[in-house]
Amino acid sequence: IRDFTTLSESMTPQDNFKFINDYLSRMEPVIIEHQGFIDKYIG
Repeated sequence: IRDFTTLSESMTPQDNFKFINDYLSRMEPVIIEHQGFIDKYIG
């Protein structure tokens, strides 16, 4: 996620956690649909 540090600095920890979970929940099916895979979550 481009500029994620800047974005996350304006969020509470709870909002940050929810944002990441929502994003990954939406992206994972699309990645799998295109024969991709997620090796690991880091950062």
